[in-house]
Amino acid sequence: MNAPLTAFLGWACLVIALAGCGPAGEPESQQRGASPSHSETSAHVRSSEAVRTDPAPIKRRFVALGNPLRLSWQAGVLGDQRVPGPSSYWIDAVVTLQPEVARKLRNTGALAEATAPPTVAVDLRGALPAGPWLTGADLDRVVSGKSNYSCRAYLAKDTDVIVVIAEGSNG
Repeated sequence: MNAPLTAFLGWACLVIALAGCGPAGEPESQQRGASPSHSETSAHVRSSEAVRTDPAPIKRRFVALGNPLRLSWQAGVLGDQRVPGPSSYWIDAVVTLQPEVARKLRNTGALAEATAPPTVAVDLRGALPAGPWLTGADLDRVVSGKSNYSCRAYLAKDTDVIVVIAEGSNG
């Protein structure tokens, strides 16, 4: 092959390859709020669903929360939904617990005051009490229970509200 034709074909391949690349990342309006969850670098894509208040999905996954008095939550798929294969999900929930459940969770292992409030999906931020917040590995483990979700839990020190930031699968 002659050199000009080889160079042309090389450039043509490069242009075609780059043309298939879309913009880097999702628009800001589609991203989930930054969260101190387990995978800071995951592409947290926000659910198109509205804030939910139905307790059954949360009670089924996080048994330690008992029968909440009130809750607001959002969920979505982690990463790019266009990629085939099993999906992982995120759940952010702000839950008002029965007082006895909150008391029990406050006595779970070594809890420490969080250095920053929990960061949840934008639409849930208005439901957060002021804090301060208690958190710890034992609380995370108890809230995760036997679910397929790994949790970061924040218990409001002066109210019966817990925030659950979870990632996992429905399998």
